[in-house]
Amino acid sequence: MSISRLLKWQWEGYPKYHQSRANLLIHIFAVPLFLVGTIALVTAITQLSLLLFLVAIGCIAVAIALQGRGHRLEAVPPEPFSGPLNFVSRLFFEQWITFPRFVLSGGWTSELERLRAAIDRGRDTLLLGSEPYGVHDVFLPAGKATEIPDLICIASDDCGNNYELNLKSKSVQFRDHETDDVRQVASSLVVFVDSLIQWERPPLDPAKVKRAWIDPEFAKDLTAKGPVKKK
Repeated sequence: MSISRLLKWQWEGYPKYHQSRANLLIHIFAVPLFLVGTIALVTAITQLSLLLFLVAIGCIAVAIALQGRGHRLEAVPPEPFSGPLNFVSRLFFEQWITFPRFVLSGGWTSELERLRAAIDRGRDTLLLGSEPYGVHDVFLPAGKATEIPDLICIASDDCGNNYELNLKSKSVQFRDHETDDVRQVASSLVVFVDSLIQWERPPLDPAKVKRAWIDPEFAKDLTAKGPVKKK
């Protein structure tokens, strides 16, 4: 795999393999430690310093061990290494390019924070045609893992249905928890957040209600809990 393809592959899959807040915090400490170690290693070789060489190797070893521990906290384990060269190249480019880019871009966390802020301000509805889709819980900082590869759950509604982000297409879809039906609701996370509105529910006069429908399965649950008291 060429360097450009490796960097592209690593960047596109980075959020998928770095969803745990604890792992991200470990990376924040371990990656700079690795960078210091590699700089110290080059310096030790050029200055022929055995002590600095040992310190550099220690920094690199500790950084690798910490990140390995962090990845064991992830719901999605990293792709296995295909060989020693693949291990070295993936490790080096992640530390020096991909992770710093991931941190500096801020796109992942900032969009989810923007989603949380929108809901806090009452923009908790996605209107598709005439159908309102509620948005309730938001999973921060990096979503919640699902059983489906390349999909993470970013939010849910009051009924337990999920909003999922496709890590490949970057689109957002709505998944019905009862039927497992899926419907794309936005082409990206940015579009999803920008489409949220404050829904003004139509007024309802109980005196004008002629009849109401309730799901039979839900009715069984209500019956099992005891008779419904009439006011």
